[in-house]
Amino acid sequence: MRVRKPFEVIYENDAVIVVNKAPHIYCIPPRKGADGTSLSELLTQRYGKLWTVHRIDRNTTGVVLFARNEEIHRRLSLLFQNRDVKKTYLAISKGAPSENHGVIDIPLAITSKGKVRVDRSGKQAQTDYHVVERFEGYSLISLKPTTGRQHQIRVHLKAIGCPLIVDSLYGDEGPFTISEIKRKKLRGRPESTGTILERTPLHAHILELPNGTLDVNTFEAELPKDMRACLAQLRKWRSISYLIR
Repeated sequence: MRVRKPFEVIYENDAVIVVNKAPHIYCIPPRKGADGTSLSELLTQRYGKLWTVHRIDRNTTGVVLFARNEEIHRRLSLLFQNRDVKKTYLAISKGAPSENHGVIDIPLAITSKGKVRVDRSGKQAQTDYHVVERFEGYSLISLKPTTGRQHQIRVHLKAIGCPLIVDSLYGDEGPFTISEIKRKKLRGRPESTGTILERTPLHAHILELPNGTLDVNTFEAELPKDMRACLAQLRKWRSISYLIR
């Protein structure tokens, strides 16, 4: 059985290491009682002491940046804090927004149980979106959060009626299977029950730092295998024969 690599190095120099994180791995050591090795631990074993600049969820894939010294960590952390870093995510959702481009401007609050909910008196949360590809009943969406609230993209997509196709907190627990997207007349056949996706299909696709921050300021992470496989099946069984421009 082939073992999935926990990360792929996208870029490195004396100041930073940038990786494409695989799913099912924490960015930093989990809380006591939780299982799993973290990305920061694995990178430290290979490269020595590193400083965590930002994080993405355990089951979210994509670009993560680490600093190699305290001064770079301080500078980069300030850029994130001041919202000077542009982040672009890709998500596979049920349904699609009515418009191809738009802004989701819905305040969010954290509940006592740690989940996030829509709340008029909550903190401002804004996400720009662009529908990249539409399918029958599903869509591939590019999203740029201009604020950095916890679970912002997941809750915003649910709020507009387009939850992620798998999301144990805010939608369907999954897994997402072939039988869900094949035509009804094909349901029930043995080959139609295979699992395509078992985790939240959210990918940190592009990270852009302000010009002049580093020698290279834009980092792009290839879409992971499970999301590529899911899109291939949607194109096969739910294609509507055009891409959104």
